[in-house]
Amino acid sequence: MGDVTGEMLSKVFKQKYGGDMTDKPKEFGEFLTEQVIKPFWPL
Repeated sequence: MGDVTGEMLSKVFKQKYGGDMTDKPKEFGEFLTEQVIKPFWPL
């Protein structure tokens, strides 16, 4: 399941930021925090 989630996050990140998450680690961290974690925390 983790592979599927990682692939989905990678695909969305590439679409929004125009690059790979390994090439833009700071932007990926912000994306993960602001658009993935924060909207669902706390449940």
